[in-house]
Amino acid sequence: DRWDNFCDRPPAERLVPADAIGNAECTIVFRFEEGVFIGSTPEGGCPSNFRGSEAVTIDARFSRDGLDLWERWYDGAGNQVAGSETGAYLYRPIAIDSP
Repeated sequence: DRWDNFCDRPPAERLVPADAIGNAECTIVFRFEEGVFIGSTPEGGCPSNFRGSEAVTIDARFSRDGLDLWERWYDGAGNQVAGSETGAYLYRPIAIDSP
């Protein structure tokens, strides 16, 4: 698969052509508050067809400490069909020893 071990490849092999990404159907607007970028999808979310959903909502926070990302997908009746029900996934930097 074209995405297998993608991040393990040398940088020159990690280029992705624009047509492989698809069309943007939504915008997340970020604001900067006290050293943190905070953003979310518009109220009601954005169009989606992931796992039978009709909409996705995303809340994100970027800071020096990492990324907090809460994605939730909803069907036409407003039921959550995918994503965390309890809060954001927390992505934090890790220390890597140099060889």
